Amino acid sequence: MTWMNTRMTLLGKVKDKHDDQSWEDFVSFYKRYIAGIVHNMRIPADEVDDIVQTVLLQVWKKLPEFEYNPSQGKFRNWLATITVNRVRDAQRKFGRKNEIIETNESYPTDNTSKPEIEEIANEEWLKHISNLAWERIEPTLAPSVHKAFTLYLKGVPDKDIANELELAESSIRVYRSRVEQLMIREVATLERELS
Repeated sequence: MTWMNTRMTLLGKVKDKHDDQSWEDFVSFYKRYIAGIVHNMRIPADEVDDIVQTVLLQVWKKLPEFEYNPSQGKFRNWLATITVNRVRDAQRKFGRKNEIIETNESYPTDNTSKPEIEEIANEEWLKHISNLAWERIEPTLAPSVHKAFTLYLKGVPDKDIANELELAESSIRVYRSRVEQLMIREVATLERELS
């Protein structure tokens, strides 16, 4: 998908269940966000993918009748609600299954409160948007800028980065500032396009 397509354009396209490319674009934008919520609700790792697929199937079924109204909330909140409901369904299903086969292993119970769920969804959204922003700007960075920023993210001091890249420390700070500004702009753009 080209980055020119906005959320509204994509949402309009995925309502057509026969538009496979738009659905793939939708999944590429939102799957990691959904998986992050599922994972953070303490679901065993081997169950996460199944629940994510269940969520995506539910979304695919509901999107044709979905009408986005910004005054009623953000699209990502709708996705989070569907995700949480599917997680709770899985918790109930596996809880009963464990009771029937009388194992000592227990599936996580539904003890996540609404504020905790909202916090999980918000944190996952911030991670998701930051990762997408990085994916968008990373290919545009000059090799030295990219290297300086990735070393900075690993906690390497400016002095050591400057020595490794044979640059002045002030250049390292300029590079970092430049990348941070690009990230801020991309995050803002993605927030407008996707949330």
